[in-house]
Amino acid sequence: MRKRARFSTVIGLVATALLVAGAPAWAAGEVERANRDAVGLVSGSVTGTYARFAQDLSDALDAPGELRVIAMLGKGSIQNIADLLYLRNVDAAIVQSDVLRFLRDGKVFPGLEEKNSLRYATTRRGSARFGTARNR
Repeated sequence: MRKRARFSTVIGLVATALLVAGAPAWAAGEVERANRDAVGLVSGSVTGTYARFAQDLSDALDAPGELRVIAMLGKGSIQNIADLLYLRNVDAAIVQSDVLRFLRDGKVFPGLEEKNSLRYATTRRGSARFGTARNR
């Protein structure tokens, strides 16, 4: 029985390796295009309004072959800024309006002020919604 379990595990690992490494050459162009046109937008939790707002932005801005906004669930404004600064494929974040000032004043992320690495993308009057985007 142990040999059969080991054999199944080996077959599973080999199959996974082939799937990951064996992408056909013609797919390389599709992969590059899909990633070039994608914008990752981190928002709030699944039960919050920010996630719905991110999905609404995705619905409104998506243009097949030109732009794809991928709404991602976040874990709060400070974590969303950290994700924006450090994670791949996160290009924009929805955060509360006072968080960026708090982070700069508190020196939470060293060099944030000097690098000027975040920019306001949008604000909405009378709301805590606030967008930031990474400079490219």
